[in-house]
Amino acid sequence: MKDPNWHRVYRVPQNPLARAGLVALGLALIAVSFFVGLMMLAVFAGLAVLGAIYIGLMRLFRGFRRKREDDDDLVQVEYKVVRREKD
Repeated sequence: MKDPNWHRVYRVPQNPLARAGLVALGLALIAVSFFVGLMMLAVFAGLAVLGAIYIGLMRLFRGFRRKREDDDDLVQVEYKVVRREKD
């Protein structure tokens, strides 16, 4: 439901210079937000590059492959059937 007295809360300025100022202020706010977002993206991309360099150096110094034995991956277990449903 629309309030019939909504124009009391915000009135559009009648002066064309004031309207132009509000438009300029809105555009400046959008531009600043865009550039702050770009800066944050650049920081996160830089951190990702530094992390990739770190991981690459660690792999280089520690060796590219770890020696894996196939038997180490298998775990021997025993189990007991507790309940068996019959048809």
